[in-house]
Amino acid sequence: MVTKVSLKVLYIISLGHSGSTLLGNILDSHSKCIHAGELISPVTKKRRLVCMECIDDPCPIWGSLITQKDLEKNYSDFVGKDIISKAYKLLPLRRKNIIYDRILYAYPAKSVLIDSSKNISWSKYNVNNCKKKFQYRFIFLKRDVKAVFASYKRGYNQNVGDRLPYLNKSISKINDFYRSLSAELKVAVSYDELVEKPEGSLKHICDFLNLSYESDMLNFESMPHHICGGNQSGVIQKGTKKAKKLDSLIDFKTSADQLSYYSNLKGIKKDERWKSELTQEEKRNIDNTVTGFDF
Repeated sequence: MVTKVSLKVLYIISLGHSGSTLLGNILDSHSKCIHAGELISPVTKKRRLVCMECIDDPCPIWGSLITQKDLEKNYSDFVGKDIISKAYKLLPLRRKNIIYDRILYAYPAKSVLIDSSKNISWSKYNVNNCKKKFQYRFIFLKRDVKAVFASYKRGYNQNVGDRLPYLNKSISKINDFYRSLSAELKVAVSYDELVEKPEGSLKHICDFLNLSYESDMLNFESMPHHICGGNQSGVIQKGTKKAKKLDSLIDFKTSADQLSYYSNLKGIKKDERWKSELTQEEKRNIDNTVTGFDF
């Protein structure tokens, strides 16, 4: 059994739609890692707590080990609120974090818990709340912003003029946070390198976490991933009925294009739909306007 001091919580920090669910699930396939998903989602959005693996079947973690009530009690300051607009340091640290404890102590073979919430304030609040209990590490995941925007456009019908100010502000915050951390606490990962040369990227991450590389991570699709929130690609690959059932549970509607794309997706494959989906004007606007990452 691992000792408390050796347990790590790994946060994935990135823009939304950058591949954090993919990366989390790949790492989840390592014998020492467990991916919890986007823990922020059922709290701030008050979205029903659903396991993306089990859907409406009993889950060993979500709904049993941890319930919606547990999450809302643990993060009562954030329930139904946009955490991005709240100053984490102004919130009282009233209680210990029971969520990470329950998951890691229920799975003694695991030494790394992955939280892919992506939100900086969320991670800072959790670190301050239980920094004496776990080690903390951060993966900074970057992706071409044109691909990120295309995903927002595809899923939420947003136009580039409305979205760019938010993306620039988010990138600036990510850059500031990256610079604030010492080298031993962070590692930078490129989405393109992850999907084009996954073995090299994963070996780099494993070295960062002091873990041995395991080739089973490349076969992540063959393993169950009990996560809450995040990209629905894994659900869609299990069949249209599963995807529609999930939609009904979380009050969401997966588009026909998404169903078609992910139903036929196998393995680690680079998503380049943005190249045909964005207009030349949109591409130029993004290239000329968006701030770059510092890593």
